[in-house]
Amino acid sequence: MVAGATHLGGLAGSIDLKIIITGRSAHSGDPLHGINAIEAALPLMNALYQLKGEVEQRTSAMPAPPHYQGKPLTSLVTLAAAAQGGSKGSTIPERFELLVNRRYAPKRRLTTSGRS
Repeated sequence: MVAGATHLGGLAGSIDLKIIITGRSAHSGDPLHGINAIEAALPLMNALYQLKGEVEQRTSAMPAPPHYQGKPLTSLVTLAAAAQGGSKGSTIPERFELLVNRRYAPKRRLTTSGRS
């Protein structure tokens, strides 16, 4: 059933989550009137990075495809599949968008994968 194992490796679930952090734009020469959306996102990004380490320890009992070279299927988190914030260097960015991709190993339920 090698062909089945190869096919099953491609059945891991995937969730894309777009997170938008809103601040308040200001000129960088007068930053006290602004809220930097990128800086505001740092605690969230740090928490997601910590969660990434925990999530990537999870393995699946399903057989991995050949290109895994004997390693087990694992859950994955990509924190910045795409990130965008600010428009130019002299402006405090009012908006920061972060795209997180969460791939969960086969046989994990979506409800538990969404929580962590």
